Amino acid sequence: MSENWHKRHALSLASQLPDNASDANAVIRELQHLVDTWLHVAPEPTKASVTVLRVVPELPGSAA
Repeated sequence: MSENWHKRHALSLASQLPDNASDANAVIRELQHLVDTWLHVAPEPTKASVTVLRVVPELPGSAA
């Protein structure tokens, strides 16, 4: 039931599309582009922190 508003909103937008199917699809593609690039820009991926471990040879005479 909670997704019904999606359908109502889609119908509202569809009523404003051109009658020609290819023009309507072009408008929908542009709308998807606007949503992806302007409304909801994906955040830049953060760099993972890296820890580098190095094996150091045991010094002569040191206790283990």
